[in-house]
Amino acid sequence: MPYPDSSSAKDLRAGSRTVQIAGKEVALQDESYYQSSPLGNEAATRNFGASVVTHTITGKTYFASWSMDVKVEGKGVVRHIDLTTSNHGSYPGATPPISNLSEAEIKQAQDLAKQRISEGKCPCCGKDSCPAAFTEEEKAEDKSLNMEEFYGLESNGPRRDQYVYLRECKEKLCTCAGRVFPEPPCDVFRDKEERRYDAIVGKWESEGTKSAYREDYERRTGVRLKRSTEFLDDLLAKSGRESVLRKAAKASTRDLSLPGNSQLKKDWEQYKALKIKADRLDRINHIVPKEAGGCPDNPGNLQPQQTLCEVCQEIDQFFTDKLQGKKG
Repeated sequence: MPYPDSSSAKDLRAGSRTVQIAGKEVALQDESYYQSSPLGNEAATRNFGASVVTHTITGKTYFASWSMDVKVEGKGVVRHIDLTTSNHGSYPGATPPISNLSEAEIKQAQDLAKQRISEGKCPCCGKDSCPAAFTEEEKAEDKSLNMEEFYGLESNGPRRDQYVYLRECKEKLCTCAGRVFPEPPCDVFRDKEERRYDAIVGKWESEGTKSAYREDYERRTGVRLKRSTEFLDDLLAKSGRESVLRKAAKASTRDLSLPGNSQLKKDWEQYKALKIKADRLDRINHIVPKEAGGCPDNPGNLQPQQTLCEVCQEIDQFFTDKLQGKKG
């Protein structure tokens, strides 16, 4: 007999920061959720199952509707009658709300990911031969995570504030059609496991994989992806000091260390900065990182950095520099 999912309103997380009602936080649209701590004697657990859809019954509860006209801090206020989706203790959560078309499409993609996981396949590409395919142990112990769980973004604090800010930047300032946040079925995360990580990196770095992706991208979009050398040529030309910077790039360590060569060192540093920028523009981003079990070569998990707008490039670089490999 399956058991119901449960959570408590007293365990609200990510509520309003500046406005309180009766001394308590207000639940807000697309931010707040309930997260009740397991008691240790739940009828359904990751190991034994017994929830209707997933294995646990005490995962996070998110709100699926809210007031359209009452707002706090610019977000719709959640009411006691509003729909919720419960048990987000594993991917993607156990209880879907009543859906409109776009939500139905999302749920269909999430269901596809879950089906592939149950079959021991990669949730993104659907291949059992993919190094990101789920193992029997990962299936049995329900080791799938969502993005917020992987990066430790569930609780209030600086990390959560940064994440909300990045989401708002993407929504309000983005001028491209590129992706910096994962979409189902390519949105399943897992804790890093060295053997899986090495296999995923090995696949991505293997001969022909990157060039095959670039060729496929051009066939699908009509856009040829430039290489780092091309970007560097462009950046040097725009600097107005191309010949000087190229000459400085060839300077030896001894030349750079001489007291009278301070300008040479500045020129070398400028060249190096442009080279780093060119290399970043050449990068193909893994939206679910390789360390998190992201598919190594499926277009659904890959995004060329150079086709992102400046806002999205900054968002992706923030995740790379500040969050990747640094769980909360």
